[in-house]
Amino acid sequence: MIFGHSLADNDRHVLRCIAKGNSPYLLVSLFGDPESEANKKVISAASALVEERGPAGGRKKALQVRFYDAASVKLWG
Repeated sequence: MIFGHSLADNDRHVLRCIAKGNSPYLLVSLFGDPESEANKKVISAASALVEERGPAGGRKKALQVRFYDAASVKLWG
């Protein structure tokens, strides 16, 4: 699960680990309007991770991304 992260290129080392990993699911939070420019960038970056992982094959699992509303999470009460 990713909460409060923009998936920006400055964290490419983390994104590479996600793409190279084998977790089948990635949950990504969006804050506010999904059509906002900031959220469009997050959605695009998450889609790029799916492409980078590629299709399932052998022991490798395809990556499925699900988005959720960040405001719906009550992390701190």
